[in-house]
Amino acid sequence: MIISIIIILSFILTFFFTLGGLGSAMVLVPIIFYFGFPLEEAKPLGLFISGISLIAATILNIKNKRIDFKMGIPIIIATPLFAFLGALSTKFIPDKTVLIFFTIFLIIAALFLIFSKSNNKEEDSYRKQIHIITLIIIGALVGFISGLLGIGGGILFSIIFMIPTFRTSLIRNNIFHIQLPKVLSL
Repeated sequence: MIISIIIILSFILTFFFTLGGLGSAMVLVPIIFYFGFPLEEAKPLGLFISGISLIAATILNIKNKRIDFKMGIPIIIATPLFAFLGALSTKFIPDKTVLIFFTIFLIIAALFLIFSKSNNKEEDSYRKQIHIITLIIIGALVGFISGLLGIGGGILFSIIFMIPTFRTSLIRNNIFHIQLPKVLSL
């Protein structure tokens, strides 16, 4: 019965999160944990489920030329390395602490997305190259947090690239930096 509920919730949540361009792991992990699964099992299961839907998004974004590979490469290098470190660090941090951090993260992310003012026309016309060191630092930060929490990192990148200094619609669509933390934190 519990497995059926998780499957139905996973399908519904993944559908809606995909519409928003995000993975559903950030919601699925706490739900799976709530149903009695250990956090060590909930994280990879949530990531796997949301990762499946993002594969289709990757193909679509490549086809529609929405991926800026030049800006994505530094992130692609830094993110998985630090996702691995974030996942390793969970061995030294109690589950309760990780869950508290996860909850705080979700609240902050939700508030930022709700109150962020974004103008898509401005984003599409505003094109700024970001320094390679900045991209590496962003990738490292997102990778570590993604690995620690067992989420894909898409929400973190979305928030960072909504900040006017970093705003660029092309890099936010770079699915590679969203998928690598998922693979490496399993």
